[in-house]
Amino acid sequence: IDYIKSANKIAVSKETAIKTWYTDYVNSSNMAYEEVNLETKYADFNYLMQEYRDGILLFDLTDKMVWTKSVEDTAGLKSFFEANNAKYMWDERANLDYYTCKDEKIAKKVQSYIGKGKDKTYILAKMNAKDAEAVKVETKLIEKGDKAFTNIEWKNGVQMMPSLNKEINLINILTIQPAAQKALSETLGMATTDYQTYLENSWITQLQEKYPVKVNPNGLEQLFK
Repeated sequence: IDYIKSANKIAVSKETAIKTWYTDYVNSSNMAYEEVNLETKYADFNYLMQEYRDGILLFDLTDKMVWTKSVEDTAGLKSFFEANNAKYMWDERANLDYYTCKDEKIAKKVQSYIGKGKDKTYILAKMNAKDAEAVKVETKLIEKGDKAFTNIEWKNGVQMMPSLNKEINLINILTIQPAAQKALSETLGMATTDYQTYLENSWITQLQEKYPVKVNPNGLEQLFK
């Protein structure tokens, strides 16, 4: 009767109730009993549930001790960066203008203007007076060893770049900066990742000191038989 009330069953005859609703009640009760006792009756399922519980606990704890802490503990990150700043260095870097010329004839004119000491503003105004797409230029700061510029000579001046189409690419290296220390903001992603590794290793060391692992050789031998 309690089941019928809780399930809001539509009123029918007693015969129908006995034949249908009681069968539903038995099935529902059996299913509920099995669900409650799955971990007791089935060792593999119990092991799986324990793995999930432990995994969730470990994830939450690692987030608290490592991942979130590495982002929120800005003072700790700064101290870590300063203590390991030799790892975060710029190699030599070149300031350059990167010209994309419509064809070889235009590229030679651009090269001539650069040789005469004309800057990019002057060159663009001259070359694009009749055709706005004749020359495009970007200012770049590249680090030595940049994969896109592996074939260039590392010195001031104009150089031709390889091209996959009829466009001709030129670079004009204006200055070369010596190797220098990176600011934290310039390497924040890498420094944060390294700080996470540091926090995790420190945490594990503390746990190992507080809870030393003792191995039972006989038990270990029995396990692998």
